[in-house]
Amino acid sequence: MSEFTAPKWSRELARFLPSKSQFILWGNVHDVYPMQYQGSVTTFRMTDFLNAMLKGQGYTLIVRYEPLVGFSLIEKDNEALAGTLSRLTGLDCRGGTTAQAALPEAAVAIEKLVRTQEAHCAVLLNFASRIPDLCAGSGNDVNTFFYHMFRLMSEANPKLPQGAGAPAGTLSTPLYSPVIWILDKENDLPSWYALSNARLRSLPIPRPDHDIRRYIVEAIAPRMEGYDAMDE
Repeated sequence: MSEFTAPKWSRELARFLPSKSQFILWGNVHDVYPMQYQGSVTTFRMTDFLNAMLKGQGYTLIVRYEPLVGFSLIEKDNEALAGTLSRLTGLDCRGGTTAQAALPEAAVAIEKLVRTQEAHCAVLLNFASRIPDLCAGSGNDVNTFFYHMFRLMSEANPKLPQGAGAPAGTLSTPLYSPVIWILDKENDLPSWYALSNARLRSLPIPRPDHDIRRYIVEAIAPRMEGYDAMDE
């Protein structure tokens, strides 16, 4: 079996964590993606993939926000993380629940997570292409939300975490606490937000190429019933 290599977009994301405060992931964002995990190769959906990848980079608190749904922890059964999230933002996700928040409240919570010095956090804006459709009206000013995220992107600074939230010995380079937009198309954000923005990294997610498909088949085929009895 050939040596496993993580998808190029995930390697670029990891490489730019010290220099970019926000990312756009767009394209084939509803697929599954391969990762070397606990000694073997497996596949994850996007938010689970990002959670595992960012934890490997030393991040401790990864939070997902979805329009109409609100905030949630990807590790829903981690009560310690739920307690940290509640203390930093007031969001209650204990017991695997979601914390509903309109866009103004979401902007405030995201800013607290990006600015905290206690731990490295990451915010995943899942299904973000649907924000203008689902969150308009009822006090949810979509353009104001985009402006707050744009201002936060410009003011964010990379940091080493301090205090009890710091993962011992895992971080030697200051990193941003990033906001990661998961979009269907790159232009689902306003042009003024993304165009020529040095603080933002846009990463297209392609369909899996032949090498990735072959590696996944080689990795998972031995687990299938009857594999040992098959000929070449």
